[in-house]
Formats: sequence, C-alpha cells, structure tokens
Amino acid sequence: MKRVGLMQAFHGEPDAMMEGLLVEGEGKDQITLDVKGGTLTFIAPADVPDSELLDTRWLQPFLLCELVLEQDARLRLWVVEGAFGVEYRMEKQNRMASSSERSAVAGRLQAAPPQDDQP
Repeated sequence: MKRVGLMQAFHGEPDAMMEGLLVEGEGKDQITLDVKGGTLTFIAPADVPDSELLDTRWLQPFLLCELVLEQDARLRLWVVEGAFGVEYRMEKQNRMASSSERSAVAGRLQAAPPQDDQP
C-alpha cells in the first residue's frame, strides 16, 4: 500500500514546509493498493471468436470486475448499460465464504446428530 498526501505531492495549500506542523495531516491522501489478481466478466454473442472478445463493444452492456487486493480484500465493480454510475462492494476475505465453503458447512450441520440440552 502506498499513501501520499495530495497537498504535499502537488504542492498544494496548506503546506507543512511553509506553515508548520499545524497543517500536517490535513487534506486528503491518494491511496494505491496492489492488485494481486482478479477477474473480468462480460457478455458476448456465442458466435464471436475468442480473438475478438476483447473488443470494447462487448464490455458496454454488462461488466463485472473483481479485483483481489492486498490483505485478500476483494473489490467488485458492476457496470450495467443504462445505469448511472458504478455499483461496487468491498469485502474482506475473513468475512467472505465461497459457495463451496458454505455448502460444506451446511452439509456438516445437516449431518451432525441433534444435541440434547438435558443434563
């Protein structure tokens, strides 16, 4: 992760070098996270050859981008034709479970014998 104060990076005001420590930590920072992996999902007609799939016209009706970031956080971005803006969700890995993990847990719960709360 890289963090840069925008005021210092672009010599904006207030400047701690000129105005002292009172202005240190004010303003906004630019945060840059490394992308460890991810996927891009879109829809194209079945008869389009693989060599033509990266044409931008297939990215316009629907686009789902999932980025795996530092600390195994996942950022999902949806772009749907006709929508205003982009929908997104950030999830931390320790709060996510894949569908296979959820199925395994559900299977264990169903297979577990009932517990008797009686002493």
